Amino acid sequence: MIDQHGVIVLVNPAAEAMFGYRREELIGQPLSILIPARFLPRHDDLVTAYLHCPTGRSPGQQRGIIGQRRDGSEFPAEVGLSPLHNSDGLQVLATITDMSARMAAQAQIEQSLREKTALLNEVHHRVKNNLQVISSLLNLQTRHASAETRRVMAESQNHVKAMALIHQLLYERGDFSRVHIGVYLQRLLILLHHSMNPDGQQVQLTHRGLDTPVFLDLQRAIPCGLLVNELVTNALKHAFPDGRSGNIEVVLSGSANHQAELQINDDGIGIPDHIQPGAVPTLGFQLLPMLVEQLKGQWELQRKPEGGTRISLRFTGSSHEESADDAR
Repeated sequence: MIDQHGVIVLVNPAAEAMFGYRREELIGQPLSILIPARFLPRHDDLVTAYLHCPTGRSPGQQRGIIGQRRDGSEFPAEVGLSPLHNSDGLQVLATITDMSARMAAQAQIEQSLREKTALLNEVHHRVKNNLQVISSLLNLQTRHASAETRRVMAESQNHVKAMALIHQLLYERGDFSRVHIGVYLQRLLILLHHSMNPDGQQVQLTHRGLDTPVFLDLQRAIPCGLLVNELVTNALKHAFPDGRSGNIEVVLSGSANHQAELQINDDGIGIPDHIQPGAVPTLGFQLLPMLVEQLKGQWELQRKPEGGTRISLRFTGSSHEESADDAR
């Protein structure tokens, strides 16, 4: 405890043990005896200002300081202040907590976190590289293959690239708990347009709303990317036969409570009424219901009266807190 002049008037055994002084050595001394010399000008100003207008500080308002022991060693501390008014005038009870052990533990945790972050970074980088190797091997296999085999191999490459792109984004951004779906889809659509849009086919692949802040954890970002891959690829293959021109548009929108909707629209010839995704033997349509389930969403197929198709995917995005929990 100090008086209104900043002089120590009371010391308990814990303070003796913390600072290495005997009680009688501290009583009557200025509080500055416990502060390193380089901090004294700033400390004296703070003490003077506080004694002029004393207020209590709750545990959440404690100020961090550097204490100095009798042997000259220093340690980090927090101090809480409680002003008391009695017959001797203003006195201030200072409760000091040695933070050395806590800060050492925090430093160890931070170091461990840096190591784990570096490890995750390397894992995603290696996974991405391995997937690129698989894509390259598939490409090599197509050099002397038939046209139909090359087409199938190209579709398989796109599946691999869609998964590799997720790991590339995680590696680039350093946020391993979630993926910005708009950024991911924008880059995925560029890959699809270059690999699947045949020469001479005037199909425009556009997008809207990809800057919408919709995030997904890794477990659901991959099926979301594969869904868009399947739907856009299917539209490029079948919606515009005989070299006809047209448009494919991917639209992302978000609403309250992290609800999101993803639409894939085309103005092609449309899907015949007898074809239902999930009930036909083609791989893409068989995958659609399964991928939607993995996304934990719902989907809807609309055949537009003026021609063309709209497939809507509705799902719940991930908040930062939810994604962090999934990562743990």
